[in-house]
Amino acid sequence: MDTLKASNFIKNNARPLEKALYSYFYENGTRGKVIHELLKYMNDDCGFGNALEPDNWNRNSTPITVNDAVMTLFKTGALDEKSRLTDRIAHYLSSHDCFDEEKRRWLFAVESNKDFPHAVWWEKKGDGIRGFNPTVSLAAFMCCFSEERSYYMQIVLEAFQSFS
Repeated sequence: MDTLKASNFIKNNARPLEKALYSYFYENGTRGKVIHELLKYMNDDCGFGNALEPDNWNRNSTPITVNDAVMTLFKTGALDEKSRLTDRIAHYLSSHDCFDEEKRRWLFAVESNKDFPHAVWWEKKGDGIRGFNPTVSLAAFMCCFSEERSYYMQIVLEAFQSFS
């Protein structure tokens, strides 16, 4: 693989967030630049949308897009400490927007996806739940950054028990 060609392609064609991530991982870029670019996808409700998930251009906050943001923060070491950003994400998740209270799952796909360009797998089918994706990682996040740790710990435990 021609790494110089790949690097040039990213630098010339990627979105600013992916450029910041590339710089962070391969060119001693800063975590602050990644966070700066990631915040452009955050909505007023403290969730994430706005095509953060490149094949789903839903502007509204969705659990799967919030999960993408959390994973980006995790990969760049930005979840090390409680911060205003993690507080905001926990605030969104604790609202239980797009959360099925009976099944205790965040939706994988939401109804509003249909109003924006998206890949077919983002269309809501049935209840919009696909196993524990993204529920288990969002619940794990909430175990670390929420006052309701025990509630979310039960969800994580249920996910692990489902594997046996």
